[in-house]
Formats: sequence, C-alpha cells, structure tokens
Amino acid sequence: MLERETAPPDRRIYFLHIPKTAGTSLGGLIRGAFPKEHTVPGYQWYELVGLSQEQLDGYRCYSGHFGTLLPDMLTGSIPTVTVLRDPLEHLVSLVGHALRRRERELDAADAAGTTPPDEETAQAVARARQGDLTELFRRPGLLATIANLQSRTLGVHLSVPDVRRRTDKASYEVLLRDAAPGPVTDAVYGAAVASLDAMEFVGLVEQMDQSVAQVCRLLRVAPPPQAPRRNVNEIWDKKGGSYRSSGLLTDGQIAAIDKITAHDRELYEHGRALFDRTVRRATRRWWRFPWPRVARGADVPPPAPPPVAPTPVGPPPTTVEGVAHHFDQHCALYERVYGPMLQALQPSNVDEYMLHAMDAMELQDGMSLLDAGCGICGPAVWLARHRDVRITGVTLGASMARRAVERVAEAGLADRINVVEGDFHRLPEFNAPGSFDRVIFLESFGYAQSVEAVLLGVRHVLKPGGCLYLKDQRLTADPGDTEAWAHSEVLRLKVMQEFGFNAWPQEETIGAIERAGFRVMYARPLDLEFRWDIVRVFDLCVGNTWSDHVNGFQWAQPFEILAQWDG
Repeated sequence: MLERETAPPDRRIYFLHIPKTAGTSLGGLIRGAFPKEHTVPGYQWYELVGLSQEQLDGYRCYSGHFGTLLPDMLTGSIPTVTVLRDPLEHLVSLVGHALRRRERELDAADAAGTTPPDEETAQAVARARQGDLTELFRRPGLLATIANLQSRTLGVHLSVPDVRRRTDKASYEVLLRDAAPGPVTDAVYGAAVASLDAMEFVGLVEQMDQSVAQVCRLLRVAPPPQAPRRNVNEIWDKKGGSYRSSGLLTDGQIAAIDKITAHDRELYEHGRALFDRTVRRATRRWWRFPWPRVARGADVPPPAPPPVAPTPVGPPPTTVEGVAHHFDQHCALYERVYGPMLQALQPSNVDEYMLHAMDAMELQDGMSLLDAGCGICGPAVWLARHRDVRITGVTLGASMARRAVERVAEAGLADRINVVEGDFHRLPEFNAPGSFDRVIFLESFGYAQSVEAVLLGVRHVLKPGGCLYLKDQRLTADPGDTEAWAHSEVLRLKVMQEFGFNAWPQEETIGAIERAGFRVMYARPLDLEFRWDIVRVFDLCVGNTWSDHVNGFQWAQPFEILAQWDG
C-alpha cells in the first residue's frame, strides 16, 4: 500500500497546467509531495528564464503554466502529466475568469479613486456574477481568442531563445497567440495529440478523484481522502459542476460553443481514451483465468506434437547446472512452441500483457533494466521497442545466450540490449553496484535455488529507489483443505522434478523479499488467460507428465510483486 507523504528520491514530474482545468488543486497536491527546495520556484514562464541551466535541471518537481516550453528548457526528459477539461465547461470558465479579473481591476481602481467604473464592463461583470452567460456571446473577439486553448497550449511549440529574449511578463496564452495567431489549425491539433501521447498520464477534470489517484500512484504517495478543490467557481459549483446542464445556456448557445471548440472537443475525446486505458490497466482484473477443464473434456484437443529425438540424461533439473542443461537442450523447441516469450503461462494476448507489465513495473524512458532469466530476450526486445531504456539480459546456457544475441541483432537493438550468459544467483560478480533502476523476473524467480542469494544480488545491483518486479506462479490451495493441498504438493513436486521450477507460496516470497530489506509496494494476483494447448504440446514433446495430473484442478495462479530498495 502507498503510505508515503512525500515522493521517493527517484520521482520527478512536470505538471503542465492548462489554465482553468483544476490545476490549482492538483498542482498544490503535486508540489506538496516534494520538499520545497526540490520544487521549481515559479509558476509562470518568466520566472524560469532567470535560472541557470544547472539550477533549472536540479529540481524534481515542476508545476505551472509552462506549456510545452519547459521540456525544451531541461537537459533531459521528464515524466509529464496534464489535465483536460470538457471544452464547453473550459471556455465558459475562461470567460468568467477574464470577467472576474476585470472586476478586481475595476474595484481596485474605484477604491483608489483613479478610474471611474466603466459602465458597460461593470454591467457585464454584474451579469456574469449572477450567472448570466449570455455575456459570452456579446464578446465574439474574446471567444475567438481563447477558444481551443487546450489544443493551442499543447500544440504550439515556442522557441526557447525567442522566449528568453522577451522582457515583458505576458501570460503564456499571449505567447501562444503571438506565436500562432488566428484559429487553431489541423497541424497544431496534430501536434497537441502527439504531446498527449508522449505524456505519462492525462487526467480529466470530470474524473478528478480518479485523476488524483493516478497521479499519486505515479508519485508513489498516499492519495488524499478526498480530491482537493481550490479556486472553484461558486456558480459552477451550485449548478452541479456543469454549465452544459445548468440551464444557463440555450441549446443554440451550446451548439455555437461546441462548434467553435471543435478541435478541443476532439482532443478531449483522445485524452479521455488515454485516461480510460490508464485507469483500466491500474484497476480492473486483467484477464479471466479459465483453468483447463480436461476432466470434462471441454477443451479443444491440443495439436499433435512434432517428433523429437530421445532426451539424453543430464544433471538433475533441481540444480543450477540442471536448469542450464534443460534450457540448452530444449532451446529450439521452446522457441518453436512458445515463440519468443518463454513463459509457461503464455498470455493469449502477449501485447496486452506486456503493456500491463510495463505499467506495473513503472518503466520510464531513460531507465536501465536487468532482465534476470531473460530466455531468448523476447520481453527485453518488446520493452526496448516501447521505451527508451537500456537492458541487460541474463540467461543460463550457451544456446539460449546465442539465440538471444541473434534476436537482439535482428531487432536492431544491439546498442541498447546487452546479453550475458550467466547465473542470476551471482549478479554482483558481473554487475557494478547500483547499476539498474529495475530488476525483473518474468516467470524465472521460481528457478532460484537460493532465494536469499538472489535477493541479495538484486539489492547489490539496484540503484537506491530502484525496484524489483516479479511475475510468477503461486499455489492457490488452502493449506486447511487437506485434499486440495496434497494435490497441489504433488503437482508442485512434479514440476520441480521435471523442470527445476518451484512455485513458491506467495507468502514465502513476500517474506523473503521483506527480510532482504525491500519495501513491498504491492503483491497481487494476475488474472491471466493463457494458452493451455501450448503447455500440453511442450510436455508431450519432451515426455513430461506433470500436466496429466491437473485434471481441472486449479493448483497455481500467476501473481506479481513490485518491491522498492530504498538504499
């Protein structure tokens, strides 16, 4: 569970605040997760230009009206989040904000006795204060200026040298208007979509509770009991948080606003799709787990296995040498049956699972990763294609290592994936201390002969704040159910005898990880639909018999763990 009040040392974030998108509320929460000295001291672009490059790069939290300008000002990349708002609600809020700002200016001038109130403006302010939104349509110039501001903010890329040369303190909206006057074009909209796609998370004002929860998940801090609400318009709040359904606008006026905010509407729908995908991955049970119904004959019979040569006798599979011998001997057959993802519980949809795994291990561009028990580098190649990361794959056996090197070269990733033929019990022997942001075991942890030695090695090679991600199988039978537990033990021992793989009880795995000094962030079942026919084909090919003992009994289930080494 997330119990931290401040983000761990490896967290950095940029909150790109688009005006009037609940950014005051979310920005305050994000800044509160970092020490003040780690937060950039400013909210407007002109507060950054006086900082040296070293000063600017030294912060961990950036939050403000910096648009797409800030990433170009930083030396390296930074995870970016933003929040979008329904375009109609956004436009009405922007106009109301402009009128309230004018009201404050008039009140200040009146109090000072310097400027008599402008009667027309004073009446407009009074009408807006009472919720009369017809004021929107008395100012077409204002509408044209601020319509589609979300697309403009994300799609217009300003020149850092040009901005640095400015001496005024104009708002970021003015910078955008000066750089790209006139209506938003399709090219600007396309650039805005690309900006969203590159972000770590896109939230929605209309889903603020879930948006806050996801940002807290990224920061690894505990979410607040209730989403913060700051700078909320009273009229909007009283009308249920929606101008569209408030009755303050006619159907014709709503249609007119929808028409002039067409680009922002499309952008919002794209952002909502990204939001839904992120939340779905983080909260839903991912796949059904249809355990094979062999005893009832409900499964489609697996394809007939190809003929294979008799298996020569080698070292016992319950030793490191035996595991290496097994994979060396069956390397070609594994790839032929399973493809590049050498996992017994082969996902029916590999891409969907790997997308989930990438999010679950919180893998970000620029990280370094060690894949312990990488096989022939199927997952490593997939991850390198989807993230700008550097990967070291450790695999047992010369045949596996040679095939992994070939696959990496075929993918054109030899500059980012290094393959090591080695034993993951001995990671410190061929990796420097603090070399990796992530160490992952994808159905390989069960081959550990000494869990303690493996975890100590992982701790040695992880950077402070780095994480161990483990996906494997756990026993599902209740020890109190004598018959079910005995059946589980028969199957577990059979698998160990034939493959050298031990389906560790999840509680034992968690206990060992915690005793090694890690902090478990989560441990949860992975509801996974897998290819049972592949398991059966491989067993028949090599003459194994463990799957004959299943007979519809759900003896194990995949699970995943993320644990952090704080150093």
